[in-house]
Amino acid sequence: MPSVQCNLLIRELFQYLELPVDHDAIFGDFVGLLVDGRYSIFFESIAPDTLLLEVNLGSYPEEDLAFSHLCLKHNQISSDHYQPIISLTEDQQLVCWLKLSLPVPDLSALLSAFDALLVLVETLITASTHSYFPEEKNKLWLTSAY
Repeated sequence: MPSVQCNLLIRELFQYLELPVDHDAIFGDFVGLLVDGRYSIFFESIAPDTLLLEVNLGSYPEEDLAFSHLCLKHNQISSDHYQPIISLTEDQQLVCWLKLSLPVPDLSALLSAFDALLVLVETLITASTHSYFPEEKNKLWLTSAY
């Protein structure tokens, strides 16, 4: 069940980014944000004080060994405050995600996590030789997060 606390924080993020806020979408099960027409970030409240940020980058390019090494390199433990995780779904879709615990709603924490996820996704997109990105419904456009 969506958390009102997390959903209010998502709305605050959208307002900060000067994006239109659709009340029904913000208070639904999850919210998708299409970034530069290339990929979507989904925000989902998975517990009263926990927000999941997730990007599906499409099919995993198994034949690209250098890309596989890059993915493994970015999954190493780091000292970064927010560390997105790269994983594969059961149907071999490449997913980057970050679980954000928010004991107190904090826009600066969400912005830092959002930025960490964007940096990793952009790194993977730049390094990838494949260009499949799934179509999403109810697109919200963001031209730049900076």
